[in-house]
Amino acid sequence: MSTTSKTEIERYGPTVVHALAQVLAGIPCEFADNGLPEPWKGLIQRLAELPVDGRLPAFEAGLKDIPGTDPEELARLVFAVDPTLPEAGNPNSFLFPPIYREKTETNSKAPKTVTLADFLRQKDAKIDWCVNQILPVGGVGILAGPAGYGKSWMLLDLAIECARGGRWLGQFSTAKSSVLYIDEESSPGLLRHRLRKLLNAKKLHPHDLNICFCIGQGICLDQKGSAEALAKVIVQLQPSLVIIDSLIRVHHSEENSASEMSRVFAVVKDMTRESGCAFLFADHQRKPGGYGTSLDLLLRGSSDKVAFVDTLLSLQRKDKALIVEHSKSRFAEPVPSFVVRIEDPFPEATTVLYVGDADAAQQAGRLAEIQGFLEMAIPPGEWIARKHLAAEAKEKRISIKTLDEGLKALEVDRILIREDRPPINGPGRKAAYYRRPADLNSFHVSPLIGKETETNSE
Repeated sequence: MSTTSKTEIERYGPTVVHALAQVLAGIPCEFADNGLPEPWKGLIQRLAELPVDGRLPAFEAGLKDIPGTDPEELARLVFAVDPTLPEAGNPNSFLFPPIYREKTETNSKAPKTVTLADFLRQKDAKIDWCVNQILPVGGVGILAGPAGYGKSWMLLDLAIECARGGRWLGQFSTAKSSVLYIDEESSPGLLRHRLRKLLNAKKLHPHDLNICFCIGQGICLDQKGSAEALAKVIVQLQPSLVIIDSLIRVHHSEENSASEMSRVFAVVKDMTRESGCAFLFADHQRKPGGYGTSLDLLLRGSSDKVAFVDTLLSLQRKDKALIVEHSKSRFAEPVPSFVVRIEDPFPEATTVLYVGDADAAQQAGRLAEIQGFLEMAIPPGEWIARKHLAAEAKEKRISIKTLDEGLKALEVDRILIREDRPPINGPGRKAAYYRRPADLNSFHVSPLIGKETETNSE
């Protein structure tokens, strides 16, 4: 590609050329409302609304509809401009997305096809695991939870265990590897404090672990220069795992925009393909606002996050423990939900450990929540039909299964009395009604889940 002069660019208008270069490169275009003439303004706005990998074909098609434009000449000018510079740049420095080059090179070729029999004869690549059954080698994952739930403790424990080839949380085997830990949230002092406590509990020496830290360096995945610099660090260190705390701190894109977040993840995908390393991000999650809310729906921002990652771990807190739900797993069956405790076994030491399956803990949590709902829904001394309880439960996003589980538990514990009544108007199935015993004005937690039932006898 030949060097492009300012004079050539001025033929179409430097603002137009630079704006087109930016929008094709996936960079938010600051010229869209800054004096761009029509029809260029309309074309650029239409391109900005499309996914990045769909913009080049739309750009080429749109140029043909603009009178007096030489599409090939303008395309050459646009591709020669580095959109980060105020003047025509060196074409060799312009990071034109590889997907465009691949489309340009292959669109003229007939797509390859394969018969069903030949397709099924092809061998599947073996899946290697960075963290067994949770994070594949070269995969991308998110550990999501509200602020203060212990994500950073879990990630630091993972870095240590991967570096020594141990077991994450004392449970999940890891492939021994070097780790790059990027932290844009915590202070260096807080990280050192936590690392010392974790290493003390494990009786490990820092010189035995191949972990490199990058703290507060302002890494930004949707800025070309910053992404290039990180890619160079990854090439230099050759980590097998990159941990980033947290996702929201390493981009400037709109978190609720699928198109903008897809550009951020495209950068991550390019890095995993080039280096073969896995990425695991900490990310923020809203606290549950209703009964039985699916944890993957609590992840803040665009649903493109869940769609992109290979694995999603979601946290919720019950008493002093964390329940970890494997909300998404692309390459294996999700690991059953489990309980993690973060404790100090002795001064200046902290453990982050798997303590068992979460089914019992989750059932206890569901029963505690449903009892709170039923106490409000069944006033003292009144018979309430199950169908009315089901209608109220639906409004509060409580599943029928959870409702019936709670009703049954409270009936067994004699906190509720059930009566099956025939229909008032003619034959039919009996309907269930519930009320509290005469001497029970309030109930909070059933003995079934390990606590005493509170009563108020009058």
